[in-house]
Order: sequence, then structure tokens, then C-alpha cells
Amino acid sequence: MPHNWTSGEMLALLRTIFVVEQDGGLVLGAGVPEVWFTPGSQFGVNRLPTEFGPVSYTVTVDANARAVLSYEGPQNYRVSW
Repeated sequence: MPHNWTSGEMLALLRTIFVVEQDGGLVLGAGVPEVWFTPGSQFGVNRLPTEFGPVSYTVTVDANARAVLSYEGPQNYRVSW
């Protein structure tokens, strides 16, 4: 059914906002929109499956608009925001 394919593509799109496998490691947050980095904002994932194992992270944006990362998962990762 085309509806199932479309739903699967939307889930894959949402996943790439938060994490993507690249060059033998994970890239976190490459698709996160700039507007999510307003002071007081928070976003992340919980036990998101990847080819390297599950990933959980939370980004909290402090009063100075700096992103503070709390991360659990494979150690071959980098952030991209």
C-alpha cells in the first residue's frame, strides 16, 4: 500500500533530524532547526535504534543560547548543530 510506504518515509525523515549514520559513526542533530535553540528549549531522543546500538540524548538550551548535551550511546559520535 502506498500509505505504508509514505508513513515509513516520514518516520525515516524524522529520524534523520536527530541522528544519522555517517563515515562509521553517528551524527547527532544535523537536521535540527535553528528555532529549537531558543533559551529554555529542550529536545532529544530516547533509545533510538542505530546500526551502532541505541542512542539517547537530551539537548537543553541554556539562558545564553548554548546547547548542553546529555548523551548515552556508542562513543563514535559527533554533534552537528
